Parts: sequence; structure tokens; C-alpha cells
Amino acid sequence: MSFEIPEFTAFGKKGILESLGLETNERIVLVRIPLLGLANRLRVLLSAMLLATKWQSELLVDWRRSSGLNATLDDLFPGAFRQYTASRRVLDSVATTVNATSRIALVRSATNISQSLVILKTHGIRLEDQDIHTLATTGAQVLVLIAEGQFALRSMSCLEYFESKRKIYRQLFERASVRQEYVAVTNFFGNRLIIGLHARVFEKTHDWHVVPPQPSSENQSFAQSWDQVASLDLHLHASLQALQRHPNALIFVASNSPQAKQFLLSRLPRTHAVSLGHNLERDSLAGIRGALLDFMLLAESSLLLHTFGSSFGEEAALGRPALASIRIRKHGHVLGTELTKPFCNHPLFENADYNTKSISDEEDQQQKKCYFDEERSTSSPKSWRHREVCTRPLVRIHCDTVIKTWGVRDVYC
Repeated sequence: MSFEIPEFTAFGKKGILESLGLETNERIVLVRIPLLGLANRLRVLLSAMLLATKWQSELLVDWRRSSGLNATLDDLFPGAFRQYTASRRVLDSVATTVNATSRIALVRSATNISQSLVILKTHGIRLEDQDIHTLATTGAQVLVLIAEGQFALRSMSCLEYFESKRKIYRQLFERASVRQEYVAVTNFFGNRLIIGLHARVFEKTHDWHVVPPQPSSENQSFAQSWDQVASLDLHLHASLQALQRHPNALIFVASNSPQAKQFLLSRLPRTHAVSLGHNLERDSLAGIRGALLDFMLLAESSLLLHTFGSSFGEEAALGRPALASIRIRKHGHVLGTELTKPFCNHPLFENADYNTKSISDEEDQQQKKCYFDEERSTSSPKSWRHREVCTRPLVRIHCDTVIKTWGVRDVYC
């Protein structure tokens, strides 16, 4: 997707870069991390790291505490990133120059036009090489990235993209504040086959409905919650099926809900199921570090079973190359990212182009599926609004090889 860049002037007597507290002698990608959960933040962070590498620039990260994630980046990965704290008020003002219809803008200082920056807002799209070239031709030294979700560069194949992410995750795990605990638990795992099980439960305080309805649900026009599409019983049955196929495996159980985790542990064989002992709230630093440890340990699984639509499981599944992941959902589970499949079995590569073009021709009109999901209001973090999403249903077939290998029935890929 290419962009025509509208231009703005701003910031009066003081240059725009000085207003942001930035140096002018180096090329910078400044990414504003959305106020979302841990996995969504990591997803954006890694996409920004790949873009910064492509643009041959330094990465500055604006990572803010929020009610659902009360931790700084240094609390999780000490010293791993250059963090931006100079003038968040100015950064937020700059961000308003882009919106849903204008994803990119060039902003020049009113009194010094040689000082400029490019603002790019992106979510669920693939950027063309031309867009990166356009950034260079503007003369701007700073790219402000307002990323609300993952994105990828057109020049990177899905295999290259996910393999690059895997390598970055492994590097970050080495820098994690919970690395000592991570090493201790993986030593406990030893050489056993590990099945990761992550159940994502809807929390009204922090979550909203984001899971798209199934294409067969003709009367369902609104996004659903995780609980509506994947009950705890479904998670339990899938893990027991895998355990029946691999009776010597060890199941590592994780969840954002202590009650859900206890339910699963109470119904799995005691000798074949373990979890971390913490039941901490995500509003606490200890709770977020516990979630990070869960994330890292799920990435050690040979098979990861997780709730359909949960970014926590989807991102953890990218932590190692041999990992297979299955997204638990009623009416048929869905194979997760698989590098040997077309488009790596990932909607970012399979459907991103479709989502960013106008759905106009007759065939697309017949195929498209529209529904309303919820997004958090930028002006009021505690309120939500409905947004229409139109996309083409992705075709899935019975995944016989995966079913045979792992024992989990009704998996589609």
C-alpha cells in the first residue's frame, strides 16, 4: 500500500525536533507503543524493530504504564532499549495529524523547514518498499510510528518476517528481568515434551470484544469475547487429546484468570500438569513480570494450545521455530502460524492487502464478511466504540497431518 504524504507546519519559533527533545544528527524511528496488554505491546515493538533495521535508524520507544500494564520497559527488559520520555505531550499532539483516512503525514517546523519528521500510523498492513523510499526522499531524519498493531514490510516474505521475530524474541528472553526464574523452570522441564496450554478469559475491566464471528454465523454481526468462542472445557478436551497421543508429555498451564487456571489443573492428571504458583493482578509489577514469565515458558512448548483470537498465545507461539500452535475455538480449532504453509498460515500476509483496498467489485461484494468489533476510544481509555470491519473469509480445510501428529481433533489449516 503506498501513500501520498500531506504536509503540515507546526511548532512556531521552536523547531519540531527540539520540541520533541530529539537530536538532529541521527536517523530515528520513534514508536509510540499502544496502551494495550503485554503481548500486543511486544507485537508492535518487534514490528518497529524490524522497520528501524530496514530504515537503518536508531529505535526510540515510548512505552507508558497503564491500568492494565503497570510496568516500564526497563522493568521487563532492563537496558535493552532506548526509551523516550522527553515530551509525550508534544508527541501526542504530533500524532493527531494522522487518522483513519490519512495514515501518513510530513510535518515541518514553521520557522525551519529543514527540520521535519514523518508520522506513520499503521495496523494490519504491509508497507511497500516505495513507502520506505518515500521516507528517505522527504529528507526527514525522524519517523514517528503510531502503530496500533503489527505490520510487515512488503519486501519481507512471511518466513523471513516470522524467523526474524523469533530471533528477536530469543534475544529479548536473554535480557528479561525474569530470566533467572525462566532458566530454573526450563531446567525443571528437562527433556520432556512440553505442551503449553493458555486459556484467555474475558476481563471486563481491561478487555473488549475483538474475536470475529465465524463465516458460517450468518446472524452474528458483532465481535465476540474469548469466553464465547472457546470455553474452558474446550481447552481441557484439546489438551487431554494431545496427552492421549503423547502420554509422557508435561502440560504447562497458564491463564490470565487464577480461577481458570485452577479449573484446568484440577481436571488434568497431577503428574502431567504444572503451572507457576503466582496468582497476581496485572495492575502490579509482580503480576506483569509473572505474565512475562508465562509468555516465555509457553514459547518453550513443542505444542501450544491457546484461545482463538488471543494475542498472548499467538505471539508466544512465535518464540521458537519448532513450535506448533493450535487456536482453540468451538466448531473447529484453527492451526496457528506455520512457516511451511502458504502465507505462513497467518492473516497478516493472507488478508492484509484485502483489508487495505476498497471492496468494490462484484465478486468481493459477494465474498466479504462484515462485522462490528470494539475499539478503545483514544480520548477516553475507559470507553469503547463500535467499528465496522469488512474482510474476505479465509478458506480453511481439515488439517489431517496436524491431527495425526498431535492427536487434537477438528483442526483446520
